[in-house]
Amino acid sequence: MEGRPFFTHSVANLEAAFEERSQEAAFLAALAGELAHRTTDRATKLSDRVRDAQLALADAVVVRRPSAPAKNTSPHSPVAAAAPITAMRAPASARPPAQPSIPVAHGVPTRPLDRPMPAQTNAPAEVLGAWTALEVLSPQTFKKPQDLAAGGDARMVADFRRGLPWERGEKGPPQKKLFYHVLLGTLDAGKAFGALLDRFSDSRPERPRVRGEAILATVVVDKAGRLAGDPAVAVSSFAWGLPVALQENLTALSNWSAIAEELEQSLDEKLRRTGEDGEDRPLDMAAITDAYTWLVEKLGVPGEFLTPPRFAIRAYEYYKSSEPPEPLLLNSFYLGDLARARSLFKEGKAPRALRLYIGADKPAVRRDLLEDTAALEEAVAPSAIPLAAYFGRS
Repeated sequence: MEGRPFFTHSVANLEAAFEERSQEAAFLAALAGELAHRTTDRATKLSDRVRDAQLALADAVVVRRPSAPAKNTSPHSPVAAAAPITAMRAPASARPPAQPSIPVAHGVPTRPLDRPMPAQTNAPAEVLGAWTALEVLSPQTFKKPQDLAAGGDARMVADFRRGLPWERGEKGPPQKKLFYHVLLGTLDAGKAFGALLDRFSDSRPERPRVRGEAILATVVVDKAGRLAGDPAVAVSSFAWGLPVALQENLTALSNWSAIAEELEQSLDEKLRRTGEDGEDRPLDMAAITDAYTWLVEKLGVPGEFLTPPRFAIRAYEYYKSSEPPEPLLLNSFYLGDLARARSLFKEGKAPRALRLYIGADKPAVRRDLLEDTAALEEAVAPSAIPLAAYFGRS
């Protein structure tokens, strides 16, 4: 699988490779990325060991700063972390001396980023990958449940403390179809960003202040509580990306679009239950809780950030409409376009405008629109606007 070189290897293979290569930063980063997708106790314990090894290795770089890099006597270079494990048998080297205790904030070990940075280029794939990572870690947040409802109407919030609304036989207004957006848990955005800022040592006097909650995932159901749409679920990129980022595997964040489809399909299958008559069964609280538990384990979000499912948002559609409502906005709407742009560059099919925008091509002539009035008028002329144009959304 693209982006997961160790996808086919067992935890036992990963443990053996870790014992031999715990001093190689590139290998540890690749291994941490793979373990972020695994939820067994054995994988979790190995993930903790990998994280400790990464922190110890980084601290060793900061404290000792060797005058010259150690000669790599293995035929397998550390940068070849994506090679099959069977080909990664480098001799184990001595472990570094024990380091002072590492400070902990928000339940996550922290340390300064005073270490060598990897080489960076302005290659289109890296530019788009970095942009994707930023969008993945930009969640839509809310402070009150009614903030998610149309017009901020508190009457559109269905609190589960009164039971599931479809089990009470709710009906929609005349000439409207009733649907529900069921929130499969939320996470505290303030605590999550606090952990990220601690991990990456934001030393600014005034840190960004993030408040509210971010949704883990949603599922759209009809008035009877049956899944509406295929798939009927949407998963938050931030909920997936937060544990990945906390393990400092930032390059893996650019793989979100490929992972999202598989993750949402698996969650949809988890929730979609068929009765003996072949019809979809309505969700009950046990099914919702089970899906939430499965998702949390799959994502690896720290438990102290989480709040279990507790409400749904009512939504109405015109009674003649054959489509369910669009899912609540969880993620940046640029993510799909960024994935498409990366594919175009990978296939060598990126159009001229995209290549210019990314900087892969340079314009033959540059015109200063602040000074060249004629050029500005030409650029914004109605005749230059396509018949269908995207101007963003509020």
